[in-house]
Amino acid sequence: PDSTSGASSTATPPIHIILRHLVSVNNLLLEKCRPHHKYDTIKLRNVSRVRDCADLEETECVKILQDCTQQSLEYGKSSTFSMNLPLLEAKLYERYIVGKKLIEYDQNQLLFTFAGQHNVRNYVDEINEKYKQIYKDKEYFEECSKSLLEVVYEKLQKKGGTNKRASKKRKSNKDILHHGVASDKNASSAKQEDAHHALSKHSRMRGKSLKEQTELQLIASTKQGIEQTLIALLRWPTLPKREMAIYDFMKNNLKLFEDEYQLFNEMKSTLFLKHCESLWKYLDKLYIIKQGKWYRSPTRNMQAPYKTDIGDQAVETQLKQFVNQCDPNLLWEFLREWFDFMERRLCDQTKIIQFADKYTLKYFLEKDAVNLNTTDLLKILELFPDAVKLSQSAKAYDIVALQYKALIDNSTVL
Repeated sequence: PDSTSGASSTATPPIHIILRHLVSVNNLLLEKCRPHHKYDTIKLRNVSRVRDCADLEETECVKILQDCTQQSLEYGKSSTFSMNLPLLEAKLYERYIVGKKLIEYDQNQLLFTFAGQHNVRNYVDEINEKYKQIYKDKEYFEECSKSLLEVVYEKLQKKGGTNKRASKKRKSNKDILHHGVASDKNASSAKQEDAHHALSKHSRMRGKSLKEQTELQLIASTKQGIEQTLIALLRWPTLPKREMAIYDFMKNNLKLFEDEYQLFNEMKSTLFLKHCESLWKYLDKLYIIKQGKWYRSPTRNMQAPYKTDIGDQAVETQLKQFVNQCDPNLLWEFLREWFDFMERRLCDQTKIIQFADKYTLKYFLEKDAVNLNTTDLLKILELFPDAVKLSQSAKAYDIVALQYKALIDNSTVL
């Protein structure tokens, strides 16, 4: 396992034993079902979805069996049972054999980390450092232009509408499976449907229109694709060229879901791997803003000592002016760190800070906000009003966030 994951080295042998067993089962099944067929191969590190390997799910298998049976249920007549074996063979072959690959297992290519524990900023920093070792002080990533981000936003809105219509088509593809063997196109639609369904389960969709849900799902899928790309770049034996199209790398090298890279299909000549950091920042910001909760402080879980009214019009005016003094992109990063500080520190009832009305909020943001250590963000913090107390954290955040919301509501690109 990865040394940073906190797992002990004694866990390594059992994990590899399990993986070797699963790989051998996959390969043995395919070789027995098609003894003389030349299968494509895939490295274990590139297996990213269920359909990359042989899998068996009981309820799905039972349903296939039921679809291939003919049983009379007429009252008063003896029940007959027959199985359409050619149809069953075709369905099993299509579902469990076609498109599967032999898996190549190499223990040295694997690195274990806990799911959901990826810090994207750390990956970006490490990739830049890795690149600097080869090309002196040049960094791997560079910013996207404002005009390029505007195009990304336009395509997100356009693709959101396309996905809405496609979801109806995916429903019809389900019916085809009941009348015969599904085509590769239908199987691809089923993959998209699985991803669509998984995302729609989350509570973030509550109270949103179908159009808003579809757009949010597309942003989430695209953002996830960029995150997987950044993780893969750091683990790649040799960093691919910065000018390689994001679309090509996602589709051909990482074999990601179509929902995760479809946005970049028409931008192969403008969006490259060197833009991944900038794209991730933009998509992360867009996703949070579209959820519509970011401009409210987490008062529901915040402890009472930090929810005091400001009560001074002059201080409230200073907070609004603070927004206009800052670079919008840096201010957004500052707001995210501020929000994280409130959730992590001020919502913890076991760590209540005594005499919160005696300390300035600025002092604690500088002391406890984990990612406020960059030069640019520290400059933002210097502009923050000294008169705001720690006890006024919630109210101060609401004022600054709402002022920032008014600013970006009038902007063509976030």
